[in-house]
Amino acid sequence: MLFDSMKTAQEYFEEMSIRDGLTKLYNHHHFYHRLEEEFSRAARYNEPLSLIFFDIDDFKRINDNFGHTYGDEVLRKVGLTMKNIARESDLPARYGGDEFAVILPNTSTKGALDVAHRLSATIKGLTFDRMKGEQVTISLGVATFVDKNVPTFDRLVWLADDAMYKAKTKGKDHVAQA
Repeated sequence: MLFDSMKTAQEYFEEMSIRDGLTKLYNHHHFYHRLEEEFSRAARYNEPLSLIFFDIDDFKRINDNFGHTYGDEVLRKVGLTMKNIARESDLPARYGGDEFAVILPNTSTKGALDVAHRLSATIKGLTFDRMKGEQVTISLGVATFVDKNVPTFDRLVWLADDAMYKAKTKGKDHVAQA
C-alpha cells in the first residue's frame, strides 16, 4: 500500500513538472522535448509535422484594464479551449506569457490552417463577463515540415513564430503561414 501511494505521488510530481501551473497545458520545456521527438519521427517516416504559434492580441491591455488576475482567467480559458480543440495526438502548450503553441503530428499545411482558423474563431467567440462584450482575438502563425523542407525543429519554431508576427502586422486577428 505504501509502495502504491509513493508511486502515485511520483506520477503526480512527474506530471506537474511538465505542466504549466496556470493553464495546465504542457510547459515550454516539455514542448521542446516533444517537438524534437516528433520532428525526428516525421523525418524518419517522411510524414508531415505542423506547428501553430499564437499569442493573444493586446493582452497587455487586458491586464492593464481588468487586472492581472483577470488576465490569468483569460489565459486559463484560452488554454482550456486549446485542449478541447486539440486531437489526442496533438500537443498544446503554453510557450510563455500569452504565447501558445500546438504541435500537430502527421498534419499537412491545409490541416494545420484548418485547426488555426478553428482556434481563432472559437477563441473570438468566447465570452468574458467583465469585458462587456469585447472579444479576445489571437494572431496565429503556421509552419509545416514536409519533404524535408525544414532542416531542424528549431527552424520550424522560428518559421511558425515569424508567421505569427506576419499575422500581427496584417492587423491582428489573422492567420499567416510560413
